[in-house]
Parts: sequence; C-alpha cells; structure tokens
Amino acid sequence: MEAPTSFIIRPDRVFDGVAVQDDAEILVRDGMIIAVGPGLSASDEIPCIGATGATLIPGLIDAHAHVGPGRLEQALVFGVTTVLDMFNDPGAIAGLKTAAESSPARMASVFSAGTGATAPGRWPWWLVEAGVFEPFPTVSRVQEVETFVADRIAAGSDYIKIFSTGDGSGEDPNALPAEVICAIIQTAHRYDRLAVVHAQFTSRAVEAIELGADGLMHAPIDRRSAAHLAEIAAQCGVFVVPTMGVLADSHGTPRGTLVRDDPFLGPYLDDTARGFLSIDRPSQATAERNFDHLAGNVSELNDLGVPLLAGTDATNPGVAHGASLHDELILLTDAGLTPEQALTAATQAPAQAFGLTDQGSIEAGRRADLVLVDGDPTRDISATRRIRQIWHRGVPVVRR
Repeated sequence: MEAPTSFIIRPDRVFDGVAVQDDAEILVRDGMIIAVGPGLSASDEIPCIGATGATLIPGLIDAHAHVGPGRLEQALVFGVTTVLDMFNDPGAIAGLKTAAESSPARMASVFSAGTGATAPGRWPWWLVEAGVFEPFPTVSRVQEVETFVADRIAAGSDYIKIFSTGDGSGEDPNALPAEVICAIIQTAHRYDRLAVVHAQFTSRAVEAIELGADGLMHAPIDRRSAAHLAEIAAQCGVFVVPTMGVLADSHGTPRGTLVRDDPFLGPYLDDTARGFLSIDRPSQATAERNFDHLAGNVSELNDLGVPLLAGTDATNPGVAHGASLHDELILLTDAGLTPEQALTAATQAPAQAFGLTDQGSIEAGRRADLVLVDGDPTRDISATRRIRQIWHRGVPVVRR
C-alpha cells in the first residue's frame, strides 16, 4: 500500500465542510489531519505546500452511485474520495473494497447497499434480463423480510436499499407494498443499518418517509404532493439525494455532453466514461413528470432545511463517476443552493448522514481526504473542476 506523507498546506482559504476559514493551515501526518489553524511550523521532515490562489476542500463524496471495474479509479481522479454504492453484486463489491483499501492513490473508498430490496421481477430486475447481473434475491411478503435483511448484512451491506418505484416512467402497481417496506425499514434499524428508498414520485416518497425511511435516493420528478413532501421530510429529519444530473438526462435536459466536453473534466475521462456521457436516450418527460418539477422539489426541500446530498447515480447513461459530481453541484446551485450549501452536500452532509465519522470535514482527527482547487468554489461552484491536487488518506493522487 502507498505510504501516506506528512505535510502542511497553506491555501488562501479552507472550506471545512460547513464554512470558510481564512488563513488556516492544515497539518497532515500518517494519513490523518492533525491540526487546523494559523501559524503551523514546517520542518525538513514536514514540508509546507504553498497554495496561493487556491481553496482546500474536503474530499468529495458521491452519495449515490453503482460501481464496477475502473469506476473507483475514475471517481478519484476527479476528487471523489468516497463512493456510496446503492446496488451491486455483493461479491464484486467485496473485491473492490479490498482493492481500494490497499490502493489509496488509485481508488476511491467505497461503501455499498449490496443487493437492494425489490419485488420479484420488478425494478431493477431488468439488469438480470440484460445479463448485467446474475439472478439476485427478492422479497414480496412480510414473512420473508427478516431472512432477506439478515442475509444482506451477512453479505456485507453497509445500509439497506429499498425500491419503491421503477425507472420514473410511471407508477408501478406491482412494486413492494407498504407493509413490506415498513418491515424492511424496521428490520434494518434493528440491525443498526440505515434504510434508504428509491422513490421517484412524491406519493411514494411521502409514503417512504411515513414508514420510517432514513433517506430518499432521488428527488421526485412530479409535483402532486410536493409541499407535503418537503414538510414531512423536514419534520422527520430525512435526507434526500436529488440525483439531478441523471434525471435531467432521462427527462429531456441532457447534461452528458457538457461534462464530456468540459475543458477541465474531459481530458481525464476514460473511454468507458466518455461512452456513458455520449449516450442519447429518449426523454421520459411529460407534463406531470419533468426536470422542472424535480428542480422545484429540490428548491422547496432546501428552503425547509432538508439535508441534501450530492449523488450522480453513475453508472447510468448521461453521467460518469467523478466528473458528473461536479456538474451535480452546478445543478444544485441552479436549484437555489448557495455554493457553500452545494459543497456541504458533497462533503459534510453525506458523511454525517451515513455515519462516516472520519470523513467529510477538514478538522483534526479526520482522514486526510483533501482536494485543492484553483479559485474560490464558495463563490463560484464551477471552481471545483479546476483541481490542482488530491490527497486520499494522506496519499497524493496522480491524475492521468
């Protein structure tokens, strides 16, 4: 494993995950942040890295993704130091976790839901029919829930993902019934796991919150119960991962080519990422379900103080690991978040929501997951794309 280095960074400013600290310096030793403050002393053993004109931010966290070979490498070269996977083959994830643990200079860290909970033949069973996954366990009755959840924990799931709706093209009357979703949430909590729900319509999102879900993995794309959604999410302390970029792509406002052709992002994309960003898929937008409704929902959720987490839903058409998270931050600010709020959505907020106590902030005792960018992303969020240097667990990352 690459050895972490010791150093002091002196940027113009530090965004610590919540707020800006001017004139702060950061001491890193053995992969951890040791001190944050002015006047730290460098030495022959601890060199100082000058960073005039730059801002230091925490390593970014993608709060909704689906990883595969080469994707954790792509995430890291764009400053995404941790990826939260939301459906995958448990065996594949175990291998990626092991590889990432020993390769901090090459691969982002990863946590995963493993196999998500869905009814037989329902979303995302099409992945089996397409040959992407082998047949995976499903659940349809309350009596099956205890075994289903226990098996997920035994297979290494860090949290439990539940599918309440399908792909966003319409309601699915054969999706999991409320009593089964409720039982899964309660059982996950007994095992000390978060329960997060895929629900792309406001009615099912409200239902998931009422049943006790900890988070929603998309913001809904309709407005039928929008005001109630924001109110109940705020009252219950639920977090939401809007995934605006992937839903823009599937609902008539594609962003993939913008990311692919961006001068700060494009040169670091691999062929797989370029391919996904170049896919032109038919729009599912209707008068009732569209990107404008999604953006309105995000704005209302933010106005009521609902924690918003940045996530891309890569791998999917129109988005790519790492690169698309920078575009997600732009979309969040377009929906009304300040640049500082958007940065929090990709750092402190997901770390707090998912209990990643050693990540998400620049403070003593946290992992040295750090991204140095030119400019000031607390004023211009697009500055996150102008990466000068990345450290993952204190190890410098070579961008290729």
